[in-house]
Amino acid sequence: MNLDEISNYVDSLISERRQYGVRETVAESVGYGLIWSNSAGRWYVGRERVKKGKVMHLDANEVFVPGVTYRDLKRVTDEESIMDLPLFGGSFERRVAGTPDYTGVELPPAIKLMRDADLPREGEVSRALERKGLES
Repeated sequence: MNLDEISNYVDSLISERRQYGVRETVAESVGYGLIWSNSAGRWYVGRERVKKGKVMHLDANEVFVPGVTYRDLKRVTDEESIMDLPLFGGSFERRVAGTPDYTGVELPPAIKLMRDADLPREGEVSRALERKGLES
């Protein structure tokens, strides 16, 4: 596979991550895991080579990519040629930055409440406290 094909393949796996929670996956062939970091806003490749048949418990920010080499996954993550985690749009980091996007994401009730709440943005809390003389 060339890098465009690998990126498209990985994107198809990432696009399925639209729900919070841990899921069980069995490796159908040798592969590697991708881990999403909200703080960095990017994917990282796990160092462990996962063998066929291994049972994994993956969180919402983890994707198992079978049949692709570590080197190729590293290239597509370093070049940032794969899509962001769909759940990133509703993350605390995106909300603080003022750019949340919940499109296509299945939100649990607690996250829906946070989304709909009028929560302060970065710096607003400290400015409000300063105005009241409560913070130096």
